[in-house]
Amino acid sequence: MARKTKRVNRGTAVALAVAAVLVATLAVAYAPGAYQALTQALPGGEAGESDGWSYEADCSYEVDPGWSYQAGEAFDLTGRYYEERETARGWDSGDTGSFEDALPWYGTMRITASRPVWYPSAEAAQFPYIADPSSGRGVVVVMLHIENVDAQCRESVRDSAGADSLLLTMFELAQTTGGSLAVESSAEQLEVDAPRVEGLVYQNDKASGYTWVPQGASVDVRLGYEVFGGDNEDESHNGDASYYLVVDPMGKTYDTSGLPVVELGLAQDATEGSAS
Repeated sequence: MARKTKRVNRGTAVALAVAAVLVATLAVAYAPGAYQALTQALPGGEAGESDGWSYEADCSYEVDPGWSYQAGEAFDLTGRYYEERETARGWDSGDTGSFEDALPWYGTMRITASRPVWYPSAEAAQFPYIADPSSGRGVVVVMLHIENVDAQCRESVRDSAGADSLLLTMFELAQTTGGSLAVESSAEQLEVDAPRVEGLVYQNDKASGYTWVPQGASVDVRLGYEVFGGDNEDESHNGDASYYLVVDPMGKTYDTSGLPVVELGLAQDATEGSAS
């Protein structure tokens, strides 16, 4: 009987020890600021990693250095060639879901993104097409230099759009906080100033959002964004926030693993620049 009692006491002690560890862990995890301090103490300062991106308690992602570029740095976007076939159901593209297959071209486009500039309104940014001039919100403008090295538009894109084209909404803007991509902030591409596509038939009412660059040529494109926070307030000129440009032809919407990004930095105030 004594031997049996001893076993029960030992099991109870183990259970109590495990419970104490769990309680201590929960206390650390939910104490104000403790989670951040804990993750900063780990290698890389992250709680976990998946496909080169790290998820934190504030719903943000760390950028994979292998896919990260700086404002003013040229980088190549190369689409992979695959044979496309037109069937009774439409185009059988052979798309595997990879970034290289999702680009609307095969071959290489070379991209350079500028530092962002803040304007108090779309009118102040002098866009030729103003979607909502009465919004009264600030606009963050990013200039893209697009050079067609040897790219050709995919046949399926040409067939559906009516002409060689690329949709500029594939360049998405997001705010960053502390070097992390803040998913609670979103940006809407409000205006585009780019060479227009002749013969476009698909979504012709949104033709200003499309452009194309012939092989061996280059164009400069101005993209204007309204940036909103989680409470839908205008955050387009938050002095504490920097910006990333995310190249997203796949429509992943913040599932940004496997997508290149450009660290643009803080938005420069166009009104201060003109005043000086």
